[in-house]
Amino acid sequence: MRMKLLEATALVATLGISACSTSNGTPHADVPRCVPSCNGTCVSAGCLTTLAQRQNQPSSLTVTGTSVYWTNLAGCAADGSACSGTVAKVSLDGSGAMSLATGQSLPSAIVASDAGVYWVDDNASGTVKTCALAGCPIAPISLATGQDNPDSIAVDDHYVYWTNAGTGGSEGTGTVMKAPLGGGKATTLASGQNFPASIVVQGEFVYWANRGIGSSAGSGGTIVKCTLPDCDGSDGGDGGAAVTLLASNQNAASLAVEGESLYWTNAGPPSFSGTVMKCALPDCAPNGGKALTTLAAEQSLPYGIAVDDTYVYWVTEGGNVMRCKLGGCPIVDGKVPPLVTGQNVSAGIAVHDKSIYWTNFADPGSVMKLTPNE
Repeated sequence: MRMKLLEATALVATLGISACSTSNGTPHADVPRCVPSCNGTCVSAGCLTTLAQRQNQPSSLTVTGTSVYWTNLAGCAADGSACSGTVAKVSLDGSGAMSLATGQSLPSAIVASDAGVYWVDDNASGTVKTCALAGCPIAPISLATGQDNPDSIAVDDHYVYWTNAGTGGSEGTGTVMKAPLGGGKATTLASGQNFPASIVVQGEFVYWANRGIGSSAGSGGTIVKCTLPDCDGSDGGDGGAAVTLLASNQNAASLAVEGESLYWTNAGPPSFSGTVMKCALPDCAPNGGKALTTLAAEQSLPYGIAVDDTYVYWVTEGGNVMRCKLGGCPIVDGKVPPLVTGQNVSAGIAVHDKSIYWTNFADPGSVMKLTPNE
């Protein structure tokens, strides 16, 4: 059924007819209200569009300007050769899909800015790479090599930041790194981290999450911040040492910052007891009158998070795309209602100009867009 829906959507887009209307533009009586000029499929939440189909394990994605960028994880041969990972882009309207880089070794996290697109190859000899938004003229540029399982990335106007999960299975071997956007020496901001898995930058601060996977029930998870540029005070006082904001009961999979608040998803365990959380910056300190807020509970492995000035968005293992107002989630029959259901193991998520974008990881992978009714 779902494949037929995707095929129908593709046919409608090819013919240039809105799925919200008949061929002469008269609205169907049996379709939900839809945003104007919907070139996808009307669902109760709005206009659902498939931007890219038949993708090979699409993972992280990011939106900037007029394009969506994502990584296709794929894989490599046992000896590390014949890697089939790709980095791709498509216009916000679904046109002009193209590969920016091919033959990548497990490309995972990705971020883009006006300066270019940046991603990490997540393996024991990991690499941080970049190329122009329009594409890589010859091959991607390596900003850092020999990284130990890099798996999250962020940028500001001058630097790219990433986390290295560390030596496989060994706690306390993770690091937080940065390097100039244009290339140069990589700097270690923090070491001895416990499986750092997500990173964001806002102004003079960098925040990251330590999953603490080796500890029972995720109790070893922490959320950490430091003051840039160096996080250790070695710059003569401008930087500050890393500070643990939250030291227990966190298993943060993804972080996001909006305004004066930090948002994150806790994956559990158990898998059905995930949460979406919020705290006030800069310190998340209850003793300063800034208590933690649980926006949503009983989520099934919530993963990925995005925030705009009105809503926080996330995806769940069960294939739901979720949305909640920044001040709190609506509750229907004791649960937060999903925005979109029936997705194929959703992975990354992003929001841009009120439209929501996500990847469906499982075969056949896809890149999706929803323009909500409101």
